[in-house]
Formats: sequence, C-alpha cells, structure tokens
Amino acid sequence: SSSDQQDQDDGIDLFKFCTTSVYSDYSDGIDGFYTVYANLFKQLDMLERKSAEDQDQVDDIRRPEFGSSSAAHADIRGFYSYWSSFVTRRTFSWKDKWKLSDAPNRQIRRAMEKENKQDREAGRREYNQTVRHLVGLVKKRDKRWVAYQY
Repeated sequence: SSSDQQDQDDGIDLFKFCTTSVYSDYSDGIDGFYTVYANLFKQLDMLERKSAEDQDQVDDIRRPEFGSSSAAHADIRGFYSYWSSFVTRRTFSWKDKWKLSDAPNRQIRRAMEKENKQDREAGRREYNQTVRHLVGLVKKRDKRWVAYQY
C-alpha cells in the first residue's frame, strides 16, 4: 500500500546521525548539535504518530523532546530515559517478501505469512536497536548530560 511505501521511504539514515559530522558545534545554531538532534527526534516522533494513524490507532504517547542546550536536567533525564528503551510501533510491512494473494493455497499462504512476520519482526528489532544505539552515542556526546554526571 502507499502508506507502507511512505513508511519505507522515510528518508532518515539513522547511521548518518551516529557520526560527529552531522553537526558543526555544540550550539543551538541551525547546524549545531542540539538543533540537529532535536529535529531528528521530532522526525522520529512524527513517524511513530503517522504509523499509529495509518493503523487507526490513537498515539497518546508523549515522547520527550531532545531540547536545547539550556534544557532543564529533568527534561534531559526524561528524554534519555524514554528514548534509551525506545520501542517502535511501525509495522515494517514493506519488509514483506511475499504477496499473500499470490499463494495458490492456504498452506502456502500460511508459510508466506510466517516468513513475512519474521521479516517484519527482524526489521522492527533492528530499527529499535539502531535508535537505542544512536541514543547511547548522543548521550555520551551531550555536554548537558555529561555536565550533570559530575
């Protein structure tokens, strides 16, 4: 479906954000650390909201925002608490290998469904791990977080 295609083509290369080259300095400027990651996590939040909407679900989760360089410690702690254990709601239906309507019989359709489900789960698991890994890297580089640790 078209929403599956949009889901797949969200255009966010999370691995790009694992490097220090995505920001120019530790500022709130347009290319600064705090703006770059605040925008990224807003995008991830919007993808989660869109996915819920596409599944006719209500997304009432309040995902904490990354905030600026002057964010309050409690907000920073809330952000890292939530995003460090992030679990996506996205379906990963674009990972499906099989089109179920192509199955010649019920037995083969069930086998196709099982394989599609495994592929979706693998995609979801990998995405969750990537987001959590990214959060860990950002946390280590976040001067606000580091400052609060001492």
